[in-house]
Amino acid sequence: MQIIIDSDRLRISIAKGSSNTNTALIAFSGAALLFGGVPQEEFFRSTEHLGMTRIFVVDKSVSFYSNSATNAEILSNIVGAIPQFRDMTIICLGVSAGGLGAILFSKALSADYCLAFSPQFTVHPSQFGGPVVYSPSELVETSDIDHCGSFVRDGCNYVIVTGALSADILHASRIGAYYGGFLSLGIHDHRIVGYLIGSGTFRAMLDATSRHASRSQLIQIIADSFPCRLIDWQCCSATEKLMKSRHDLSVPLRSIEPRDAAWILMHMDEWL
Repeated sequence: MQIIIDSDRLRISIAKGSSNTNTALIAFSGAALLFGGVPQEEFFRSTEHLGMTRIFVVDKSVSFYSNSATNAEILSNIVGAIPQFRDMTIICLGVSAGGLGAILFSKALSADYCLAFSPQFTVHPSQFGGPVVYSPSELVETSDIDHCGSFVRDGCNYVIVTGALSADILHASRIGAYYGGFLSLGIHDHRIVGYLIGSGTFRAMLDATSRHASRSQLIQIIADSFPCRLIDWQCCSATEKLMKSRHDLSVPLRSIEPRDAAWILMHMDEWL
């Protein structure tokens, strides 16, 4: 794997595919290690079997891809790394904050597929009862995600998947209203993609993209493996309204000690 750029706020790496590949996968890191260090490349091992070119984006500043200067760097470095980029099939991929990154860059990168798992656009103090333990230059607040609608790319197959955690459903409802809805699996875990990887479902989805599978075909692959419910875009607003009626997200819910990401994810559903 070759490093394209490695600065104090951004790292982008590339693993070049076979000489005849016409597909590039762009994997955006989330904030999984936010409370213990710098985020790392994600989906490296789970995509090794693919012959396609893979690019890994790590937003060290954990801005939730809301920093315009960093985003401009991301775009220019990705496009510059692959001369034939505009002629390739592009897959944007991410989990949590990385899922949001995949969605937000899908239009600028002319993506054909966007696979976003538990996309998350904020870790706001009101959700965790206390100050956040990082200081990104810009933080996308819950009320500001409406700008997300301007990043929709016609012709892109958006597959948004989340589990059964209340906070994840709330996020997916806000985003899914613009991107054709979302698929909710009955599993209480933020990192829902781990179950898809472990079951072989994730690999089957990626293999299907090489056959130019449609969005509905990718969703069917998941539905064949897990009990799930498709929340279409028309139901997203109603779902969000229901979630907000059940939980006052403006009130601090509990002080977090210790501030550990794994502990937060484990207990999130208990107090949301």
